[in-house]
Amino acid sequence: MAAQLHATRTHGIDKNVWTELVQLVSQYQPVNLGQGFPDFAPPQFIQDAFCEALKGGPMMHQYTRGFGHPRLVESLARFFSRVVGHQIDPWEEVLVTVGAYQALFTACHALVNDGDEVVIIEPYFDCYQPMVQMAGGRAVFVPLRPKAGGGAVRSSGDWVLSAEELSSSFTPRTKAIIINTPNNPLGKVYKPEELQLVADLCVRHDVVCISDEVYEWLTYDGAQHLKIASLPGMWDRTVTIGSAGKTFSATGWKVGWAIGPQRIMKHLRTIHQNVVFHCATVAQEAVARGFERELQLLGTRESYFQQLPAMLHPKRQKLASCLEAVGLQPVMPEGGFFMMADISSVELESSKQSAEDEPTDFRVVRWLIREKGLAAIPVSAFYGPEHSKEFDKYIRFCFIKEDSTLDAAADILKRWSHERSNQPCGATRCELGHLSAEYQTVNLGLGFPDFAPPDFVREAFSDAVNGPPQMHQYTRSVGHPPLVESLARFFSRLIGHQIDPLGEVVVTVGAYHALFCTIQALVEEGDEVIIVEPFFDCYQSMVHLSGGKSVPVPLRQKSGGCASLSGDWVLSPEELESKFSSRTKAIVINTPNNPLGKVYTREELQMIADLCIKYDVICISDEVYQWLTYDGAQHVRIASLPGMWERTVTIGSAGKTFSATGWKVGWAISQGQIMKFIRAVQQISVSDCPTAAQEAVAQGFQREYEVFGTAQSYFLQLPALLQTKRDKLASTLEEMGLKPILPQGGYFMIVDISSFKVELDDGGSEDQPYDSRFVKWMIKEKGLSAIPVSLFYSRQHKKDFDKYIRLCFIKEDSTLEAAQDILKKLDHRKRAWTGRGGKPEHATGSPVNSSPVYPCPCHPCPCAPGPGHTGRGYTVSVALPGSVLDNAQSPELRSYLAGQIARACVVFCVDEIVVFDEGGDDVTVEGEFRGVGKKGHACVQLARILQYLECPQYLRKCFFPKHQDLQYAGLLNPLDSPHHMRMDDESDFREGVVLDRPSRPGQGSLVNCGMRKEVRIDKQLQAGLRVTVQLLRAEPPDRKRFRGVVVSPQAPRTQRGLYWGYSVRLASCLSAVFSESPYQDGYDLTVGTSERGSSVDRVGLGRFRHLLVVFGGLRGLEASVDADPHLDVGDPRLLFDLYLNTCPGQGSRTIRTEVGTTLVSTDTQVVVGSPVSLLSPCAGGHPGFHGDSQTEDHGCLHRHVPRGHGELLM
Repeated sequence: MAAQLHATRTHGIDKNVWTELVQLVSQYQPVNLGQGFPDFAPPQFIQDAFCEALKGGPMMHQYTRGFGHPRLVESLARFFSRVVGHQIDPWEEVLVTVGAYQALFTACHALVNDGDEVVIIEPYFDCYQPMVQMAGGRAVFVPLRPKAGGGAVRSSGDWVLSAEELSSSFTPRTKAIIINTPNNPLGKVYKPEELQLVADLCVRHDVVCISDEVYEWLTYDGAQHLKIASLPGMWDRTVTIGSAGKTFSATGWKVGWAIGPQRIMKHLRTIHQNVVFHCATVAQEAVARGFERELQLLGTRESYFQQLPAMLHPKRQKLASCLEAVGLQPVMPEGGFFMMADISSVELESSKQSAEDEPTDFRVVRWLIREKGLAAIPVSAFYGPEHSKEFDKYIRFCFIKEDSTLDAAADILKRWSHERSNQPCGATRCELGHLSAEYQTVNLGLGFPDFAPPDFVREAFSDAVNGPPQMHQYTRSVGHPPLVESLARFFSRLIGHQIDPLGEVVVTVGAYHALFCTIQALVEEGDEVIIVEPFFDCYQSMVHLSGGKSVPVPLRQKSGGCASLSGDWVLSPEELESKFSSRTKAIVINTPNNPLGKVYTREELQMIADLCIKYDVICISDEVYQWLTYDGAQHVRIASLPGMWERTVTIGSAGKTFSATGWKVGWAISQGQIMKFIRAVQQISVSDCPTAAQEAVAQGFQREYEVFGTAQSYFLQLPALLQTKRDKLASTLEEMGLKPILPQGGYFMIVDISSFKVELDDGGSEDQPYDSRFVKWMIKEKGLSAIPVSLFYSRQHKKDFDKYIRLCFIKEDSTLEAAQDILKKLDHRKRAWTGRGGKPEHATGSPVNSSPVYPCPCHPCPCAPGPGHTGRGYTVSVALPGSVLDNAQSPELRSYLAGQIARACVVFCVDEIVVFDEGGDDVTVEGEFRGVGKKGHACVQLARILQYLECPQYLRKCFFPKHQDLQYAGLLNPLDSPHHMRMDDESDFREGVVLDRPSRPGQGSLVNCGMRKEVRIDKQLQAGLRVTVQLLRAEPPDRKRFRGVVVSPQAPRTQRGLYWGYSVRLASCLSAVFSESPYQDGYDLTVGTSERGSSVDRVGLGRFRHLLVVFGGLRGLEASVDADPHLDVGDPRLLFDLYLNTCPGQGSRTIRTEVGTTLVSTDTQVVVGSPVSLLSPCAGGHPGFHGDSQTEDHGCLHRHVPRGHGELLM
């Protein structure tokens, strides 16, 4: 590819000591004392715990709590509280990770910023430095050095830190220090005084300590492990890393943890949820049971924490004796299960395959593997570049092996010794979830089954757990060999490309981790990544974490369609291509889509493929729901299209494939050049994936390969089962009058909730998406969990799609039936859902059947009838310059900004919007809009769009012919104002248009009010007029037409307290805003907004009848005053009763007016701004701040087109 394929952060981390040496071990099959894992089984009690967990019910196979299985975090907190001497909070101060490796990765990425320095004590586990580098930091190395004058057989305790050297490494840029005790590879156990030295420096320089203590239970010869977090002042600045693999001799389970103060751990949780999110459930349950046992036995001979070091002690001695016997000098470890040996006496001839400047230990290790059949690890790999040559005379051996393995190694060493004596020297890695748990809901929110995986794959898992010891230990880091072979064989058949199992498949900790590895490997700082919306919510945060910029492109409903099928949501080819640029690195798609259920057609995928090829862009295709399609929809893999294998990364999930989300096995498949970098990130983030689970998934795919396409295939059985559940849930929703979007794939269904009218007395911000508030209300009040669909959209599109919620139907029938019972009790046709214990409020004295009062956004609200007042007499007006649109760079954005202004005004019950020309040019109130940047014409376009949006949808075709200004207005969401009725909605009042129908003498005109029947009014009016009609009392159902009377447009407000939309007025200059007021006595309270005004926090307002709030443009109100020929004042504050700074601490000229309008409107402390703040009792509880409640009506009985000066705009 022409562009750099990988992100710079991966430079140099794709190769490490393990990459080459593991390959050599695989090739030469030596006796393996190199890699650090046992070749014997874990203790029987922990194996039994794993087997019992496997049989513990369906939820043991599904996702558990993302930050740690509840039973495990409680066990860890209880256990280590006793050890550390601090009461650990299991929910805030413990994080469970995919092994200690991922805990380290998470800590580095959570704490280290670009340019930060991290002190690393050498020798160090080799992942520390690349993790710091990948986070943008710089490693500063300080070595442990042997004491001068030590004996022939040195102890690891003889290796010490120089206090001066360590102290000098701390600078103002130092963010953290990483220590490892007991140390790998040295085996040093830090003494209390050494840890106190480190602690003092951390406190003095305000540095965090990351303490890797995975070998904490393995100490010998009286050495005592001390946790640095237990020292004074260190709990608040220490992250302690632990490992179940080392603790219970089960490295293949991949369960680790980080423990620390809440202020630090919250940042680790953020990274964790964007890397893997969950860890394997069954393994966590087993580890929890193991710690519960050990807590009871701690300090006794029955404790495994006593038994394991006792068992390893003679193995350590045996290895040391063998090394001494052949002339190698061992460094006796005080802890851990590694031993370093001095190889200074070994001399090798120069090899043509090795450079002379290559570290000696690397050359010796390669030679041992190839020539002698014994694997070890070069110790210089555990040092930074400054010191690696200084310590290249040591190699590392592992002694946590069966005696037979150690015996075989001893034999090799003895033979080598004999040869030497007979020849000359010379060889050479939720809030809603919490709420659901707290309120014990029927859970259709989280996306996992509540039933067990199929029997065949569970049996495969059980067989693996009960199989040979290797099933409990590390396997090939980038994929268990049987699994990568099964995946390659299976998907080669589907994609039409012969996939290399070793080079083109990487196994990850779930698909979540596969996405993380892919994005981290490919996305560079400043790269753009196109994300098709709605998207699984991790995509955007993963791109952000990599330094990239996400560019969202939404799927939109087909124009003119009812969008009842997910397939009715489509991409605009023009909009999609407009997002591609020279900075575009990748596009992320998800098919079948979560949450929508859309299955992309071949034509849609071909469009994406063509753009990827045209712009040289990588496609990341998330296909985790690939087997779940319905109604004949066919899943097409974009990698199978011509030219796309070379530029596609396909993501898959065993959790979705076999209904076993808690197993956390996923994969990425792509061509070798791309996979090389993905492998590097996988190795640095988690290194290995759980072995037994991979073995079970491999067997599952082998079975499915054999029965593929037959009735026995689970890939056919599962969608058949789910289609029945889908149809049952959809039927229930439709019976209630809701509109489900029927999914073509996946196991989620989104539902349109816009027909529900719910009083959300939840204290939530009005800026918060409605679906999010609705879901929280439903969880707390009704006991049903769902997910707000706005979570699956970027910030700029959230409010456009916040009328949907997502339900999951991969549930037991009993769960779905319980959910259906709840839903049926919430029939929206009652038109009044209430909040906590509330009852529906209905208007009284209506001329037709009772209808609800539409609540204002604030509570209590003067818009609603109350004691002594039946309506709202005061009004709120907002004036703003049309020039706010000139800051937008396209017609689409101009429409979007106008829509945001309209939405804010409706939400906060504004009665009049005045659009004025801040340039003072009289001609700008008429004429055609001629493009972006044309002076003044933005006023006309803004007013036209505002009128269009205010008009009920059923009337728009009568008043708004096709016009360039409205080209994109149809894409804006409806305002959902109370006067925007549906056909069967009941209400006292209706908006309508007078029909061109002849009437008999004495009869009134016919009006179309958007109902099933026309309305006969009491007057003869000109056809084409828009009128407000008050319907008469309920009439016999067989009457041919409804009857009503024409009333003032203000009648719903003044008589009943209903908000009834806004009028739009154009003003040629700022002074015309005041002089052309529609109210007889003008505005009796005027407020100007400016950064130069008084702080809004210090104002109080009296009564008002007609309030006007005026916002300035990009240059402030001062520019409008200067340009107005009718004003002879220089200071705009002289025009207003109040001149206020509505955003103290921020420059109002730097906040676009349309945004400022909304910000001010929702300020809970002040009472100024777009309408709501000034609405008396609605105004944040400020006393003495309210409008006059007397009813006043200056309107006429009918009006021309949409409110105000509409005839000038048509």
